[in-house]
Amino acid sequence: MKQKTRILALLLALLMTVALVGCAQEQTEEPAPTPEAGQDAEQGTEQDAEQGTEAMDVDVVIVGAGMSGLMAAYEFETAHPDVTYVVLEKLGYVTGSLPATGGIIAGINSQYHEDAGIAPATTSDFADLFEITSKTEVNRELIDNVYAHSDVVLNNLIEWGAPFITTPEAASVYSDKVYGLRTENRGSTFATFLQNKVEEDGLNILMQTTATELIVQDGAVKGVKAESKDKNYEITADYVLLATGGFGSNAEMIAEYCPAYTDAMVSSNAGATGDAITMTEQFGTKVVGEGVMGAPMSTDGNALVTSMFLVNGKGERFISEAEPKYVIQSEVVYNQDATAYYIVDANYSDQEQIQQKVEAGVLTPYDSLEEMAEDLGMDSATLIATVEAYNAAIDAGTDPEFGLPVAKATKIETAPFYADKMWHRFFGTIPGVEINNDCQVLNGEGAPVPGLYASGEATAGNAFTYQYPGAGIGISYAANSGRLAAENIANALQK
Repeated sequence: MKQKTRILALLLALLMTVALVGCAQEQTEEPAPTPEAGQDAEQGTEQDAEQGTEAMDVDVVIVGAGMSGLMAAYEFETAHPDVTYVVLEKLGYVTGSLPATGGIIAGINSQYHEDAGIAPATTSDFADLFEITSKTEVNRELIDNVYAHSDVVLNNLIEWGAPFITTPEAASVYSDKVYGLRTENRGSTFATFLQNKVEEDGLNILMQTTATELIVQDGAVKGVKAESKDKNYEITADYVLLATGGFGSNAEMIAEYCPAYTDAMVSSNAGATGDAITMTEQFGTKVVGEGVMGAPMSTDGNALVTSMFLVNGKGERFISEAEPKYVIQSEVVYNQDATAYYIVDANYSDQEQIQQKVEAGVLTPYDSLEEMAEDLGMDSATLIATVEAYNAAIDAGTDPEFGLPVAKATKIETAPFYADKMWHRFFGTIPGVEINNDCQVLNGEGAPVPGLYASGEATAGNAFTYQYPGAGIGISYAANSGRLAAENIANALQK
């Protein structure tokens, strides 16, 4: 019986070996699998069964499928179809932090600009705006390169059916030249549109695949190592484009590069962990710029009361309440000990909002300004004097201090009084890896790292700093720098 069992076992093992050999021979006759629908066959994928690593060879690896990475991919698809590429996206969806934005994208011109009779802007108009908000000189040549063809990006999006409101919107009170297009229902709608388009077009994207390491040979970048849940990748390429976004979801980097915002409300996506900064440390690449992109909220995460009376933690006004919220936030963070309150009284128009905030414990009704000051840790005499000076200016028909138009001012005089505390919020970070005017990543000595480019939020600090320049700038810089980097890479491939 034991002998028969051994014979049967040997026969079974022999049959299994024959079957496995036949299976292996059959698999070698099949075409090499592609990572995603739409990937070019000549990318030459090869599965290393022993190591579980898939080797690929492309012209370009794009790391990140946010706005910048997607516009880079579409530049290859539409203008340079001979370029082979693959996009690596660590999350399970594309568009990065776009859903958290206002859904506006600015540009020098578009069909909707022309239809509305809005004169085309120039790239210098963008640079002028950036200098005002950055409070310093900016790199005009880079800005010129990024925005020179921003009309192409806008018109492409219009042609693709992006759900824009057809009337352009001014990007900032600091410019009467720069306009953008707002998406209906803000950034979430914009993101859904792009997600659907990417799926329909079958872009070459490996989803839930994280770039873990740059492949470097003799100081030049030659590709990327990456991993997903099921396999590892070793992708060789002539060029790598880092479109990895910012670092809003990396608490350590926030503490290092944006320490004033360590307690802020973060609306960045989970993949915004500063990968471009981490991956370029080996070259000594500098991180340039400061600040964040975003505007404040109430401490409950909802909108602040619509008030034209704002004081710091001492009970003093310090800025025109008519300034854009992102400008006010920067002033509070950097110059007012990060504390500010919007104050309204019993005559506030939206009593439903007040009641909701009271029920949520966000607002407290105060019977007097003295009571409010004591509860908030202010000097009551200072707060009362601030309110009296403000009210007196309104009664006299003159603009209150700091240039607030008297027509927008509203007296604070009838109890109960309410103070809505500002909570700082951002959806993007400004500090980024240093690049040149062609979007090439620079090493610690200021020389281009061969084979390596970067774009989008990961490089924002090269174009503007300190604070957000205006509505639609973050998205437009990401989109247009991604397109520019792709164009420059395509041109380099032809040399």
